[in-house]
Amino acid sequence: MEIIEVIKERLSIFKNLYDTVRIVNPYIKKVVNFGEDNTEIVEGLCFDFWKTDGFCNNCISMKTCLENDTFIKMEITDGKIFIIISSPVTIENKVYIVEMIKDISQTGSIMNNEKNINNIKSLIKEINDADIMDELTGLYNEK
Repeated sequence: MEIIEVIKERLSIFKNLYDTVRIVNPYIKKVVNFGEDNTEIVEGLCFDFWKTDGFCNNCISMKTCLENDTFIKMEITDGKIFIIISSPVTIENKVYIVEMIKDISQTGSIMNNEKNINNIKSLIKEINDADIMDELTGLYNEK
């Protein structure tokens, strides 16, 4: 069975938990997106999805790869708030990094107005920075 099909099958019971699933190679920043009906090798780099100028300082796919564990983060782009879950999936003794992305802008108690978006954006930045920067020195952590 093709790798994509194995991953689709494993994730099928969770299909309401994500909008997008992608396999990420954090070393070369390349992505394969897949849905129920299609598979797409993405032109460009993995962080292009977030419309940033460079790689994510808090790249959870790299962290997943290095620590062989599941990590979660939040990002905001185009006024939308996303939860990203990055997890290692082992198939035939090879590890693939799978990201599941969910737009949570219109769900739960998050209201889509400018004030809330700015507050949430600041909070997400603060949380992400806390993960990669030493609070005392303001320098990047070694991990």
